[in-house]
Amino acid sequence: MDAPKPIQDVNNKTITWIISASSKEGAIELVGHIQFMVKKLEEGNNPRAWDKLFLMEAYMKKNSHYNTKVERGGIDVIIIKEAYTSCSYEVLSAHSNLVAGDFFTRADVGQDYSAIAEAILASPSCVKEKIDIEHYIIDRQHTRG
Repeated sequence: MDAPKPIQDVNNKTITWIISASSKEGAIELVGHIQFMVKKLEEGNNPRAWDKLFLMEAYMKKNSHYNTKVERGGIDVIIIKEAYTSCSYEVLSAHSNLVAGDFFTRADVGQDYSAIAEAILASPSCVKEKIDIEHYIIDRQHTRG
C-alpha cells in the first residue's frame, strides 16, 4: 500500500488527507486519535513542545486560525484542515509534507522541524502574526528530553 499523501489546495487554503486503514477498527482508532489531538491543541496543550513547527500549529489551533474536520466511511478516514490565514496555511502545509514524508514513508517521528518553522515565521505570510507566535513559542518551548 502506498503511503497517504496530502492534497494541498493553496487557493482554498485546505489540506485534505484520505487515509485507508487496514480495518474498520483501525479507522475508528485513527479518528479517535485525531479528535484527541485536536482537543488537546484547542485546550492550549503543546505536543512536541521542543519543536517550533508543532508549537506554531498549536498556536494556530488555539487561536482559531484553522479548522479540522474528520469523517470516516468504513476503513477510509478523510481529514480536512481549512486555514483562515496564509500563515496558518503555510504551517499546515509544512506539517502535512513532513507527516507524509517522515512519518508515513519512513516511520520517523523524532525529527526537529524548528528550522522550517523559523523560515515560515520569517516569510511574508506571517508578518501579521509573527510577534504573537514568537511570544507563544518563547512561553511554551521546552528542551527535548
